[in-house]
Amino acid sequence: MKCGNCKYWEADEGEVEEYFGTPYKLGWCHRYPPFTKPLTTGKHGYIEVNESDWCGEFREITPETKYPPFNFFKFGVRTQRMLEQLGIKTIEELIACPKHEMFGVRNFGPGSYEQLENKLKTYGIKL
Repeated sequence: MKCGNCKYWEADEGEVEEYFGTPYKLGWCHRYPPFTKPLTTGKHGYIEVNESDWCGEFREITPETKYPPFNFFKFGVRTQRMLEQLGIKTIEELIACPKHEMFGVRNFGPGSYEQLENKLKTYGIKL
């Protein structure tokens, strides 16, 4: 039940650090929305934690909890229409969808894709 195995934890893509000879990886906890004024040196106001830290909010990463529910993201109208037209109902389906198929939907172009990509990136999800 460590942060590194929690669905709310996002790993820092930097190098593994050492503390008295013990390697550890830093990351950010996304359990709560970011602070408008960061209280720590965390990324975009998220709390910076070590992968071996723990708390009472731990949620194991499972196929059901790997990503938040689809409606959590509050996608824009163009993205919603694209998802409906392509029959995409989960984040896994969205990640697997080729970009050219998304661009095949009317009014969903590079700008919409970039907005979608940036929104998902906020939660550590890469298209």
